[in-house]
Amino acid sequence: MRFKLAIIMAAAALFCVPAWSQDQTPPTDQYQVSANLTANLQAETTYAGVTDRPTYSGGLLFNLRYRFRTNLAFEANGGFTTYTQYYEPVAGQEQANIYEGTAAVVYSFRSPAARLRPFVEAGGGVLYFSPVATGSTAGGAKVVQGTGVGGVGADWKMDKDFSLRAGYRILIYKVPSFNVTAQTLNTFTFMSEPYIGIVLRF
Repeated sequence: MRFKLAIIMAAAALFCVPAWSQDQTPPTDQYQVSANLTANLQAETTYAGVTDRPTYSGGLLFNLRYRFRTNLAFEANGGFTTYTQYYEPVAGQEQANIYEGTAAVVYSFRSPAARLRPFVEAGGGVLYFSPVATGSTAGGAKVVQGTGVGGVGADWKMDKDFSLRAGYRILIYKVPSFNVTAQTLNTFTFMSEPYIGIVLRF
């Protein structure tokens, strides 16, 4: 009896699959990975008589998103750039590789089926500043700074698997001193980060 019941239930399930596939739309774009080119533009900052005057640079930003609601997603970011910060009037300078590790919540304003999907994001994480000895004043040390992240952008769906992404992010963090007392501003600055890249959806 149990064997017959199992056969009947299996047959019913098989007949239901085509009907479900016609009436329901399975989830799409559940995961997204992207690779982006960035411009990294840290603001000049002055505090207590010391000025941090950074150079501008380019960088890379890698992103993984998981969509857990129609319009909501969680993202993890990894980024890299390198530039020099000049401290005046102390004549100090720090060329550093900067590594980003952040996470954010993303809200998209249109459904996953839309070709153009604007979004906003907010989150936080850390920036790791690693001095390059040949371009830095002696005595600087590696530092990790907490950062807040906010941004806006849009995805343009090119086909069923790929999108084009463009956006603008702001990272807010404490001015790095590299543990050099004369370079300590003890205040916050921000880095503007426009970016453009390619997205793989799956």
